[in-house]
Amino acid sequence: MPSIDTADLFEQEAFSDITIQSGNRQFKVHKLVICQHEYFNSLCGPNTPFAERNQQTIELKDDNEDAVAAMLRWIYTSEYDTTWAGFTIDAFLFHVKVYSVADKYQLLPLKLLAKKRINTVMASCTTDTLFAMTKFEGVYGDRWVLHWLGKCDNQRLKAMLHHGDFLDYLKDDGELSGQIIALLRDRLP
Repeated sequence: MPSIDTADLFEQEAFSDITIQSGNRQFKVHKLVICQHEYFNSLCGPNTPFAERNQQTIELKDDNEDAVAAMLRWIYTSEYDTTWAGFTIDAFLFHVKVYSVADKYQLLPLKLLAKKRINTVMASCTTDTLFAMTKFEGVYGDRWVLHWLGKCDNQRLKAMLHHGDFLDYLKDDGELSGQIIALLRDRLP
């Protein structure tokens, strides 16, 4: 019996049986594929008590539509959009949004992949770019720059701590300031 590679079904409307809507975009998907993942199985699988089981469209509210597209690509192919490769704030934000949807929809392997890409972006960007990234952290919940500072070499850490705008930012964020002091304390011999 021939097997079907789910990657061949990605973005194919043939045999799709449900639509996922995110923002202005609609994605024709296959329950057989998406219900392999716990969140979607509990939402629209055969044994669910939720109304979505019988609906033709599931709306994923409050999610970035590019991140939802990346999540669906990953569900089908085990990879997500790599056009955001690079070391820019846009690449950082894209991967953080993917991380956020992966967390929300309980897709741990995707979450780990997005985290790896976030760390790659952060390890390669300038101090100015790192500072700019701190401004977006509160929006997405995790302290990516703090995690990165804990892993970076002393030279990059020193450059970040000497960045005037970063110091001004720390004055306004007591929680982050305290976390950085604890991080520095732990690095002292």
